Amino acid sequence: MKMTSKPFQPLRKVKLKQLKSIITKREQDVVQLVIQGYSNKQISRKLRIKEKTVKSHLVQIFKKLGVRSRLQLTVALLSSGINKSFFSY
Repeated sequence: MKMTSKPFQPLRKVKLKQLKSIITKREQDVVQLVIQGYSNKQISRKLRIKEKTVKSHLVQIFKKLGVRSRLQLTVALLSSGINKSFFSY
């Protein structure tokens, strides 16, 4: 079985200063916790929202940023210079 591997490239290139205008404040909260390695269940507890809501936020984030997984999201953001402190207000 032959496997081809393409390097990951987000469908949408996002500059650091644009990110906060692309995703909502609540989505930013979710992203910050994903980058820190929290599970959906842990995020739901920390933000006091349902796990289903966390999943919904992630779907929207993935669409907006052109990624397909938490790993791709984390790699894309960290390689762009975005880290957990980026979301501090």
